[in-house]
Amino acid sequence: MNFLNKLTNDQRKELKGCIQSEEDKLAVRRSQAIVLLEERVSASTIEAITGYKREVVVKTRRIFVKNGIKSLLSKRKKKEHQAFLTQNQKDYIVHILNSKTPEEFGYRSQFWTTTILGDLILEQYNVKYKSKTSIYL
Repeated sequence: MNFLNKLTNDQRKELKGCIQSEEDKLAVRRSQAIVLLEERVSASTIEAITGYKREVVVKTRRIFVKNGIKSLLSKRKKKEHQAFLTQNQKDYIVHILNSKTPEEFGYRSQFWTTTILGDLILEQYNVKYKSKTSIYL
């Protein structure tokens, strides 16, 4: 490890803070791997704990030193929590479809379409409607 410069105290604090936050599991694992490498833990132990080979940890450490903690964070987008309509909400939507027209809700159409229905559901209940089936089904 002679070719690697020691991490600064601020960098160590940053890594330990990331580990303790546990918000981003990927960043926690990467941080743990870097800390273990710094503490001269064997490559086989680091791999057993984090799943990363030594070469990957060294590369990750270099990127961290260059770019900071943001480089360890996952680049994947988090999935939004998918909400569903309750049975009462579904019943009310069916009632609306059978007894009212889109014009009564401010749409310029006399007939319901899946697009208009999806927009109404989003507006009324903040639930995104995703369906490729026709409204009559």
